[in-house]
Amino acid sequence: MVVGNPNFIMPVADDIQLNQVILDPIRSEGSAINETGAEYYDDEKSEKNLMANFVESDDRFYPEGGLKAYLVVLGAFLGLIPVFGAFNMTSVIETYIQTNQLQNESTTSIGWIFSLFSFLTCFTSIFSGFVFDNYGCRHLMVTGTILYFVSFFLLGECTKIWHFILCYSIMNGFASGIMMSPLVSCSAHYFKRRRGHAISLATTGGSIGGVVLPLMLRPFFNRNEFKWGIRVVSFVSLALLIISTMLLKERFYANDKFKLSKMIDFNGLKEYNYLFCVLGVLSGEMSFNSGLTFYGSYCSYVGLSINDTTIQITIMNTLSTVGRYIPGLVSDSLGRYNCAIFCLISLTLVQYIAWLPFGKYGLNAMYAISCLYGLSSGSIYSLLPVCVGQISDTKDFGKRYSTMYFVVSFGILISSPISGAIIGDKSYFNYQMFIVFCGALSAVSAVLYYISRYASTKTWGWVVF
Repeated sequence: MVVGNPNFIMPVADDIQLNQVILDPIRSEGSAINETGAEYYDDEKSEKNLMANFVESDDRFYPEGGLKAYLVVLGAFLGLIPVFGAFNMTSVIETYIQTNQLQNESTTSIGWIFSLFSFLTCFTSIFSGFVFDNYGCRHLMVTGTILYFVSFFLLGECTKIWHFILCYSIMNGFASGIMMSPLVSCSAHYFKRRRGHAISLATTGGSIGGVVLPLMLRPFFNRNEFKWGIRVVSFVSLALLIISTMLLKERFYANDKFKLSKMIDFNGLKEYNYLFCVLGVLSGEMSFNSGLTFYGSYCSYVGLSINDTTIQITIMNTLSTVGRYIPGLVSDSLGRYNCAIFCLISLTLVQYIAWLPFGKYGLNAMYAISCLYGLSSGSIYSLLPVCVGQISDTKDFGKRYSTMYFVVSFGILISSPISGAIIGDKSYFNYQMFIVFCGALSAVSAVLYYISRYASTKTWGWVVF
């Protein structure tokens, strides 16, 4: 056994076996050593230390920066441009195919395409999380990159519902799922105290993808050249994923045997803080997934053209970049749970105070709503996984992240069809009920996160956590 110290520099940091190397933790600011050699914390900084040292068993060395660490963050950022970007441009694709290839199909039937895509993306992550924890990210990224490119390239040839389900829902959903765990989790191997900042930087790639990819599709959609627009996106995604694969590198391995119990952390769900955190993500993802999928459909209902609808999605994703980065930046000092709860409450207020009463007034109103919705919803992808990481050991982060999205996947599977059924014949009343549904889910998510925070801190009052 090798015992290190807070300033220990590991000669080969890339190949650490968790069952062979144990390193002393980095003491947080404000800590000290008493006469017995035990670490204690000043009362004035106890709130900060509560968050920084919540997982006491996590006694490994973290660089907390440096060229290699930030190259990994850059790799995750580039990879999440197409992976999360595929989520963020679902509304653009849904709006186009609803008025062209699938114009004779019902809203509920079309909704199944995107719910199956989201379901398989999340469901597949349980396997990718286990593989990442035990074998690293290289094989996952190579396989996912190939499948992502092939599926998106073939998407341009689709003309029927089963075509879209096969290429987009199944193939692309599987490809995105096996890459999501390493892309989100890898940065956590290099950061602990600044983990919120690092993962927020990485996940802003999804917002950038939501801005750039719809803008790339816009001129092709205006000329009804769906096939060539999708092909261009597929080649750009291929280039980004290749670079991402080259930059990503894990630091820890768990060395668990291939068992279902090792892939899904059922025991973790017995912990109330983790259970309510997972349920909070479930409600938040159902709200955001439903809202994003049919946002373009709502824009079309209130009189916006396909061009204006694409601009609305672009604005939303542009502002969500800010909504992802700023909460992640301040979460390391104000508390990751606190920032997540605040953003979920803000999202609920935007839906009930802005979208519900003013969306019907058309283009100018939708500009404002898109800005507010993007700002308040951006944290769902950036902060929620950070909160899971805060209450999880780093070597189990991939498994716990995957377990969370295993549960979330079933909620996402039904969220879009339920939303499509609520919208039904696309009457004004039905769209209003759809907004109420999305707002209720985000409100429930905030409450569940608050309960999870209480289960971790044992206080309902203010605490940095």
